[in-house]
Amino acid sequence: MKVLAIRQTIAEALEFANALEHVTAQDLAAFVAGSQPLTIEQIRLDSLARMELLIALETEHGVAVTPAAFERFESLAALADAIAEGAFAAAASISPDDPAPWLQDRLQPRIARLYERLIRHPRTANQLNQLHIALENRITPAERDELWAAMRSAGAGAAISWLDGLREQAGVAGQVATASEFSRQSLGWGLRLYQGGGDPADKVLILAFSTRGERLMMPMPSLLQQLDSQHFDLLLVPDRSRSSYERGLPPLAESTPALIEYLARLPVLKAYASVRSMGSSGGGYAALLAAATLGLEMGVSFAGRFPAGRHWLRLQRVWALRQARRRSGGAPLLAVFGGPKTRDRKFAQAFVRGAGARSLAIDYVGSEAGHLILAEVLERGHLETLIRQTICAEASAHWPEALRL
Repeated sequence: MKVLAIRQTIAEALEFANALEHVTAQDLAAFVAGSQPLTIEQIRLDSLARMELLIALETEHGVAVTPAAFERFESLAALADAIAEGAFAAAASISPDDPAPWLQDRLQPRIARLYERLIRHPRTANQLNQLHIALENRITPAERDELWAAMRSAGAGAAISWLDGLREQAGVAGQVATASEFSRQSLGWGLRLYQGGGDPADKVLILAFSTRGERLMMPMPSLLQQLDSQHFDLLLVPDRSRSSYERGLPPLAESTPALIEYLARLPVLKAYASVRSMGSSGGGYAALLAAATLGLEMGVSFAGRFPAGRHWLRLQRVWALRQARRRSGGAPLLAVFGGPKTRDRKFAQAFVRGAGARSLAIDYVGSEAGHLILAEVLERGHLETLIRQTICAEASAHWPEALRL
């Protein structure tokens, strides 16, 4: 039922915003199932959590709930029912109260209308920064550029500065449009599919396992900018439990193996010619295990690392990966790490010795590589090179053992 999907979106948005401190797991499950209203008073929602909730409702269900409209509801159940019953206008057609002059034109892109509504009420610098992070974890390169064009027309200084930084980071500063034409589709509970043109049966799907910050060390449009949208699509699997996937993806799965089993059952995976996996930091092990368990075309970890001080877990994970790889036929695995980073290097070496993975050391000319390899390589203008030689390499290609950038 539509209302249950809306309740799921509400629950995951609150979880992401760390707004469930006063809600038990039983009450949250009952709310999602439809038997618990969850009052606004019970949640004790702050402005940042409310912002995250409104963004999720619009990006995943296409409805525009303004902060003023939200305040009229006493419970989240009533809000979900109202959305399901069509009480709110579609985001593409809404005409906001007291619109900014540049929004008088209803041809403004949907992402620009969303942004205007979210910033209408005064915000602190920290709240504005949190809003920008929430958006850049979701939007596509095309949405980034649409919003940039709208903000330049409106003369919105803070937004222009943020978006200029995003575009400069991705190497498209000053350009009118992006070459990476991805659309975004929600598959529920934070799973987001980014698709370009072409038939999936002729393309490769990348399962992307995030850091605890629910990103791959950089804003989503900056990563998508490096992918050929005619050959690759990407399914983001966020670490919503902030446990490096040890607790899976609640409530869909409660462990890393259970999460991989859930992903294997998704119809979307069966639509693609082949599937690969990648992960960064805490998502590195999940990406390698997914590739080994499911027999994917390849699995690549970028700066993967073990939890500090838990040596028993290291042995357990190496053994589990080794066994999974044997059962599935030995999927090619690669662990990328920064040369001098001890924890990242030990992670790579453990899987090279214990599970037959390959390793790739990244060194920089004139300085040392840190843990945030993907972000650092992006800043140096070499991310395309790294991506092309790792996760986007030909399946039959030989990975290099080191890259000096």
